[in-house]
Amino acid sequence: MYRNSELLEYLIKKYKLKNGMMIGIDLLNKISINENIKIKDLMCLLEIKNGIYSKLKNHRQKKTKIILGKYKKVLNKKIINVEKINIDELYDIKENTLFNELELINNFGISKYRYNKMKNDENYKVNIIDMKEKHKIDLMKIDFKFFEKYGNRYYKKEELSEQCKIRHTTLNDFVLYYGKNYKHYKFNKIQLNESEKGFWIGEENVSMPESFIVQNFNIIESKIKKLAKKISFQYNCQEFYEDFIDEAMENLMKFGNIVKSFYFNKDLIFNIIMIKEKFVMLHYYKKNKRNYIYLDSYEQQMIPRLKYLSDSKYDPQNLI
Repeated sequence: MYRNSELLEYLIKKYKLKNGMMIGIDLLNKISINENIKIKDLMCLLEIKNGIYSKLKNHRQKKTKIILGKYKKVLNKKIINVEKINIDELYDIKENTLFNELELINNFGISKYRYNKMKNDENYKVNIIDMKEKHKIDLMKIDFKFFEKYGNRYYKKEELSEQCKIRHTTLNDFVLYYGKNYKHYKFNKIQLNESEKGFWIGEENVSMPESFIVQNFNIIESKIKKLAKKISFQYNCQEFYEDFIDEAMENLMKFGNIVKSFYFNKDLIFNIIMIKEKFVMLHYYKKNKRNYIYLDSYEQQMIPRLKYLSDSKYDPQNLI
């Protein structure tokens, strides 16, 4: 299997893709539409960065080179298990390996922003991950999403182990890198070890089962209200209390995968949902706080309207 992906192997044969060939926005869009593959998944398959796709889409770049197998080098597992390193430790690794700095930060999943932050602050530490193994798991997830023989269902530990073996990775790495965030590892491990049905793999934003909402509506509503009250007081924005509740209730239907994954532990379901809802509320607060303050101040005539309209030097930051 080429690059540990059935789908990538299929695309390479059908569209005659080759390592090192130049590809433009027209062919990328054609593949995405014809095969019903999301652009973000296609970029992952072809190992094209999102920033490059953005340039192609906005016609700031005509073509980009396909370079498959960017994460070829096997990193020392002892290094990966360190989890966090600072700039001095990064330089120590460089001295004891054949990697240059660019190869190190790419293989450790360190962004250029964080790398520059490390250089400016010797005490600043970043998490490191094995990008070679993570990419294998990302390809595996896309295969599961694309082919009907996999689909949305529960997978027994033995079946996942076999799929990992075929793709030259391990079940532990699958559990470690399956989630969007490495912090999901502990939750993935709980599901793998405690779920009698198996490990749930499904599309993003699977709808919440109606039966779960009906049975637990009062509990969920109470928890959302408590969370909204806590955040509104913490950020001194009690005027957003009702809005927080509305936003959280609207997003509730998107968390079906959580119920599917942790059906065996209702308290865990509630806790994970509340973590998600907290970010929903904070995102709403961040998006609306300035507009709300401005409109409220304007209506209460706290801003001299004529001065605002005539003074080009007016700084809206003074409102906050």
